[in-house]
Amino acid sequence: LTPKHVDVPELVRVLDFEPVPDPVIEPVPCGPGQLRYPTPVREFALCRAEVTDRDAVAVTEPGPNIVLCTDGAAELRSGRETLTLERGAAAWVSAADSEVTARAVGNTPAQVFTASVAL
Repeated sequence: LTPKHVDVPELVRVLDFEPVPDPVIEPVPCGPGQLRYPTPVREFALCRAEVTDRDAVAVTEPGPNIVLCTDGAAELRSGRETLTLERGAAAWVSAADSEVTARAVGNTPAQVFTASVAL
């Protein structure tokens, strides 16, 4: 909030105006209907699963997870517990929880993303 000298010619001299390529990350298959997005850090993993109402798909990794439904509606199941996620809803899965599976609710496929700690 105080007046400071701005040396515009020096700023223009040190800036690089060359465009850089878009950092597109291509996913790799990691299971039926599942893709893993390689991340530049070891501590984080991101996976996407396309689920239907026919087969339940394991969507969590060991450790804590966040599951986000981005399309359709998905039913998450862990043991005897179930939780339905509508589009835009997310769920926290504790490291103490057992494996979580997902399947679509109804005849419309659902898409879920899982963010986890890469072990």
